Amino acid sequence: MTAYAWFEFAVITALVGWSAWTVFGRLLPGARSRLLRALGKTPQPAPSAACGSSCSACSGCVAVSPAAVRKPGEAPVRLDALR
Repeated sequence: MTAYAWFEFAVITALVGWSAWTVFGRLLPGARSRLLRALGKTPQPAPSAACGSSCSACSGCVAVSPAAVRKPGEAPVRLDALR
């Protein structure tokens, strides 16, 4: 194949992939977000203004459920005890 054929292949592949991704997102937006989460590419929420100057000041950049937060004095969960 010539260099022009490779270039044409790359351009057409990029256009078809982009349009397929766009249509997939419009028709099945929940499936696309699940796919991104499965790939590990979750969008990070914007930190609020009350958090301070850095992201680690309030852990606002990480979505943590209240049940997942360990209370002071609680023993950590040992996964080797489940075997």
